[in-house]
Amino acid sequence: MRKMLFSLLLLGASTLYSADAPPPSEFSMPVHPPKTAVEKVVRIKLEISESDLATYGLQQSAIYNEIVTRLSLAAIRVKDDPSVPQLILRIKAIQADRAVAAFIQLGFFEEANLIRNQSVVQALTWSQATMLSCAKEDLAKEVGQVIISMTNSFILDYQKAMVPL
Repeated sequence: MRKMLFSLLLLGASTLYSADAPPPSEFSMPVHPPKTAVEKVVRIKLEISESDLATYGLQQSAIYNEIVTRLSLAAIRVKDDPSVPQLILRIKAIQADRAVAAFIQLGFFEEANLIRNQSVVQALTWSQATMLSCAKEDLAKEVGQVIISMTNSFILDYQKAMVPL
């Protein structure tokens, strides 16, 4: 009996029943109501000048599709609705001698209520930015890699923030 009790304790049995009493017919766990799911939806805006697109070979549609694809794989819908929070990608490139410097920022803007004057504003609630320098012919590839990295970081942080309480 002593060996059996010790074995049960080692196996993690937390409740012992007498051999005389029948085991319980069912086990119950506390049931919590399901948490309400939060709709994961954003709208996208690209701020890239036409001259940067033409001069450095950046393709607005390819950049947009890359972001949308990554968001959809993470179950984040893209919707063109002004009431939805906005994800903005800004790219600005400048030629300097034989290299090109580019500033890339991905920012997430949400409505915020200001208590002081009871107004609603678009507030920057998440942002990543980087500056890179490379040869002109490599800019599109380098910018693409930065956009992928920033979009992945946004998705991870957005998923964490959208967990229902």
